[in-house]
Amino acid sequence: MRSETKFRGVLADVCASIDYGFTASATETPQGPKFLRISDIVSGYIDWRSVPYVVADDAVSERYRLDPGDIVIARTGATTGVSAYIQSPPAAVFASYLVRFKIKPEFDARFIAYWLKSDAFWNYLKGCLGDKSAQPNASASTMTSAPIEIPSDIRIQSRIKNVLKSIDDLIDNNRVLASNLESIARRLFKSWFVDFDPVRAKAAGEKPPGLADDIAALFPDRFVESELGEIPEGWAFKPLSGIAEFINGRNFTKYATGTGRMIIRIAELSNGGPTGSTVWNDLPSTAGQYLANPGDILFAWSGSLGIHVWDRDTGLVNQHIFKVIPKHPFAAPFVFFATEDLVDDFRAIAAGKAVTMGHIKRGDLDMHGVTCPSAPELITAFHKIVAPLWDRVRVARREALTLGSIRDLLLPRLISGKLHVKDAEPVIEEALA
Repeated sequence: MRSETKFRGVLADVCASIDYGFTASATETPQGPKFLRISDIVSGYIDWRSVPYVVADDAVSERYRLDPGDIVIARTGATTGVSAYIQSPPAAVFASYLVRFKIKPEFDARFIAYWLKSDAFWNYLKGCLGDKSAQPNASASTMTSAPIEIPSDIRIQSRIKNVLKSIDDLIDNNRVLASNLESIARRLFKSWFVDFDPVRAKAAGEKPPGLADDIAALFPDRFVESELGEIPEGWAFKPLSGIAEFINGRNFTKYATGTGRMIIRIAELSNGGPTGSTVWNDLPSTAGQYLANPGDILFAWSGSLGIHVWDRDTGLVNQHIFKVIPKHPFAAPFVFFATEDLVDDFRAIAAGKAVTMGHIKRGDLDMHGVTCPSAPELITAFHKIVAPLWDRVRVARREALTLGSIRDLLLPRLISGKLHVKDAEPVIEEALA
């Protein structure tokens, strides 16, 4: 970047307002505005579909309303300093452990949002937090006292923003594509193996819509009574432990150093960050069974409790996580959706535990499962249909990870001026063409 005029000051100088959030309890009941919390921004992407609601009157909704161009930043916990730029939000307010910045019009708000992810801000914040490892926190005053040096010309800020945004837009496109394809596969699983739609159609004397004759012939045309209630004739309950092997991870953190394999903890599954590592040569000889490769299914049975497909580089599965290996003929998509369909039940079990961190037990995998056809041909037919979707989801998510790495490489160089924006623009345009 040429020697443009610089703006030098502190973060507060670029903010039109700095506000703490609203203290209240979230609810899953769709009443009131969406209630954005720290847990909703830690991945770097806000999925508004999963953000809960909050009961709030008009005055509260107006005072804490999130508008396009706002920035929210976490002020407490392990994710102190993590921020998100607000784009096209639904009716939403923000929670008390977040701080909202509204940026002055003479600065590009999204550029400032990128600056908050730069080394300049994070080095300052780490110096403020020091050894507050038990419960890090930083006040709004502390965070907005961060020294900032940026181009004073908003046009230059916007050019830098546009380079980084072009990558983020592609990441978002990949994320949406992956989500849509996964939803299609999920709906098919639910239709066939949870709601039994083809069986219901045949029982009513109708041809199952959208199914080829050879696949429709694999479904029975009547239901029978069972301990589970009404199920398709010839089908039977299969526990999760019967369709997959669940290998519990082990505590690898004692091997952690600055090099080697990533340790996959619940944090890596739930929000993609921070990463641990280990020295491979010093691990026990049995460690190989705990390796998770891209495409493997991992199930966090404690804490956040959820099912995930591992899309990052090969790592070691830490404790509180099952590595899930499908048993023949149950391939990965079937096992994933069968387990996912039971996550709410497992969370209810975990919530009832009288312990600090809710969890389920291995025995719960024997008690919960899915109703399956006795003949494997129908499961094979399901796999054949969804396998291309499943594979494309994995490709899209890996592409998003690669693009994220490119963005993270460019961001500090562009923000600091070590890389000229005029040099970055044609390279990015060519790469994204």
